[in-house]
Amino acid sequence: MSPPRQPQNSTPLSWALTSGWLEGAFPGSRSIEIFGAPGAGKSFFCSRLAQTSEIRSTSENDVLNQFAMEQMLGFPRILDRILGRRVMKNYYKLQIDHWCERFWQSAPQQFSSFLDAVTSSVQLADVPPRTERNVTKSVRINGLALAMARENNERIVVDEGFVRKLVTLLVQSQTTGAPASLLSPLKTCLERYPWDRNAIFIDAPTDVCIKRQDKRGHVVHGPTKEQTDQRTAAGDVYRLCVDSGWTVVKIWNDAYLNP
Repeated sequence: MSPPRQPQNSTPLSWALTSGWLEGAFPGSRSIEIFGAPGAGKSFFCSRLAQTSEIRSTSENDVLNQFAMEQMLGFPRILDRILGRRVMKNYYKLQIDHWCERFWQSAPQQFSSFLDAVTSSVQLADVPPRTERNVTKSVRINGLALAMARENNERIVVDEGFVRKLVTLLVQSQTTGAPASLLSPLKTCLERYPWDRNAIFIDAPTDVCIKRQDKRGHVVHGPTKEQTDQRTAAGDVYRLCVDSGWTVVKIWNDAYLNP
């Protein structure tokens, strides 16, 4: 059976991971959001991109953990050996929560305006409480990572960030008229986004996404979990980003055997 045909106006993932591609696609950009359906290859792309380009990734809180190290002059490495990685992971989590609270309390108006729009949209979406907490916390923590990266003059790629969470809101919304009724408020969020408005949309065939999810032991079926719904929502978010003036590159995952 021949592989699915690559959609028009999309870049093969294998080509996007070559040296120099990122700068050519997003010249001078300091930050890029990654989104797509579950299993499309977002985290794989982020980790490989960090290896081929001079850019940091928010995967595993890499940026914030490194900042904690720098703030304590490397002392956590010593504690790592004495107390163990699990204890230090909890320590980093507490530190990140503390910094996050301080950052958003003193954030400039443009940041708080963005967060207000996100909070309003999440409430309007009427998603399950766990999803509401997850989306809000993700936006706040990734916002802190973006701010720290900018302060340190570093480039950053955001995995599971704000734009990715828009897919979650569209799929899991229980409000009347969703997802159509959510498009306007989510567009407002995109227009108020206070960092570089760049995104990469990773796409892959539905059966490939499902197989990759199964391989990792993730649930891919059940309420709000249908893969076709996730891919449809990701396409809606792509169009929202474009309509909101974002620079968006669509990437087709042609590396089907990646983990």
